[in-house]
Amino acid sequence: MDGIQTVPLTSSTRWRAAVPAILLLAPLLMIFCAGLLWPMGVLLLRSLTTAEGSLSLDLYTTILREPRYWRALANTTLLALASTAVALFICTPAALYIERRPGQVSRVLAIALTIPLSLPGIVIGFFVILLIGRTGLLPSVVLLIGGERMPAFAYTFWGLLIGYIYFQYRGCVDLTWCHRRI
Repeated sequence: MDGIQTVPLTSSTRWRAAVPAILLLAPLLMIFCAGLLWPMGVLLLRSLTTAEGSLSLDLYTTILREPRYWRALANTTLLALASTAVALFICTPAALYIERRPGQVSRVLAIALTIPLSLPGIVIGFFVILLIGRTGLLPSVVLLIGGERMPAFAYTFWGLLIGYIYFQYRGCVDLTWCHRRI
């Protein structure tokens, strides 16, 4: 090879080559440890410590024994599954239409579907409360038409489902856009 000598890589030469990369990663690892591992460690230690300061698994056994925690887990799981299913049911036909029929209508639909992406979650939370909360638009209309106040729908499982569908919808739209750009 034209006078170029190659040096075989041994474990010591590989280690010497890796040292600069490890040193460059050190600040990132420090930030990772300070920002994630340290708080998680503190939370774990506090969850294992009793009021007297001794280590115990009492808090974890309480969680496993209390029915309200199991109900909360069941509600959370049901909310996640239902919002995912409804968002897929709503977004899949729109995504298929946009992908399979390029044209002006598809572009307008794609733009219309991305408008909610500009709204932060807190705005959507207030929107759900203003629309279906105790004094929201829908209960006010029901009161005017029917004469009876509608129950506070925003603060139930179904109100939460509406908010979570929005977040799932955002994920579906994001995936559609990512697929179009690949």
